[in-house]
Parts: sequence; structure tokens; C-alpha cells
Amino acid sequence: MKSKLLMICMGTLVALSSCLKEQEVIFVSFEEQMAIDLEILDEYLADNNITAQTDPSGLRYVIREQGNGPTPELTGTVRVGYEGTLLNGDVFDSNEGTSFQLNNLIEGWQIGIPLIQEGGDITLYIPSGLAYGPQGIPGFIPANANLIFTIQLMEVTN
Repeated sequence: MKSKLLMICMGTLVALSSCLKEQEVIFVSFEEQMAIDLEILDEYLADNNITAQTDPSGLRYVIREQGNGPTPELTGTVRVGYEGTLLNGDVFDSNEGTSFQLNNLIEGWQIGIPLIQEGGDITLYIPSGLAYGPQGIPGFIPANANLIFTIQLMEVTN
């Protein structure tokens, strides 16, 4: 009886391990994923006739209004209105006015928001490594998702 039970357990284990191999996740380095992301973002921008500026980090952005107030510092607080979308146009988050400490936000925002001043308006095209990376946010943002944020910088407190 014990040998039959052992054989059933071993067979189940082999079957499960073969299923896991089929769904094996392949991880790439940050640099490799960034190269993939930038190719996708650049294709998206070209397909949509968008001329964006490029930050050395890989962030792509379009300043729609520079603003004329103070520029936020990394340790400052910003009040923003924003909409976040995936490249397919699905909106995953939006807010008409909320405050954040800039250094608590994703790296794409930390780089992009200081490019404008209070009263400014910017669209950020963020590679996944400057957003939520390979983990994403389950149920909202897929792993390695490139994101688009339109942001209105309403108030800066440094």
C-alpha cells in the first residue's frame, strides 16, 4: 500500500513539475529590459506621431506647458492631477488633485515632474524599469509595463 501511495505521489510530482516548466518565467537584466522597453516606447511614439524629448534615464516626455511657479525638489511635496494609462489606452489610475512627496513616487515621476514648474503640464512615457518593473501591480499594471502619465503640476511645496 505504501509503495502504491509513493508511486502516486511521485507521478503527481513529475506531472506538476512538467507543468511548471511550461510556464517558466524568464528574467532579463535591467539593461536588457530597458532596451526592450525603449524600442517599444519609440515605436509607440512614432506610430502616434508624437515627438518626445529623451532624458538620459530613458524617460520620454512632452512638456505641454512649462509653468511659471517653483520647480519641485525631490524632497518636496507636489499636488497634481494625473491620468495613468497603459500603451493600449487602458486607464489604470487617475486623480483630479492629490498630494505626494516626490521622493516617494516611482522613479519616472521623480525624473519627469521636476522638468516643469508649478502650473506646468507634462506627458511622461515611462519605461517599466522606471515604473513598477517586473513585479507590476497585480490586478492593475502588468509586469514590465511601459506607462503613460499626463500630469498637471498644481502646487509645489519645497
